[in-house]
Amino acid sequence: MSESIASYVETRKRRIHREAAARDARIKEARIEIRELVEDFRRIDPEIRSITLFGSLATGRVRSRWFDIDVVEIRTCMEGLLRAIERDGEVLYER
Repeated sequence: MSESIASYVETRKRRIHREAAARDARIKEARIEIRELVEDFRRIDPEIRSITLFGSLATGRVRSRWFDIDVVEIRTCMEGLLRAIERDGEVLYER
């Protein structure tokens, strides 16, 4: 392997490692934010019956550090989304 290709490969490996570390750190931060959101939602609406996380964070398929925390009012979501939430969602609170 030529020196320039080897250098490129090593640089690329380091970049991938840094991106993965940044993604993992953001996931940890998001998990803290989610706990705070659950408490906020429960405080705002004491009658809330359940809170479920859905999307890439719930399924473990986060690919970059740039992701959303998905929130939806179940009564207003479309059937396909509701099925996905029921199948893949992570229940955060339920009474």
